Amino acid sequence: TSDNRDATNVLAHVDGEALEPGPVHSRFIGRTNEPLDLTVWFDASFDMHPGVPLLVIDGWVEYPYGQTMFAAWQAGVT
Repeated sequence: TSDNRDATNVLAHVDGEALEPGPVHSRFIGRTNEPLDLTVWFDASFDMHPGVPLLVIDGWVEYPYGQTMFAAWQAGVT
């Protein structure tokens, strides 16, 4: 993740558990204080086998509510 947390154990299983996004904004519900970047490392190179590699991800992304983002924009929050 952006803050160098190892999220392997959280993301390796289909169990309904979500990755904790980090600290959330105190005024704007659903908005995090910082962007979350997720870097995925694989054990082997994709070009070791014939064919076209395919990555399948099972999960969801929860965005802040539109009115929350509009209120943050009006307040000058970047």
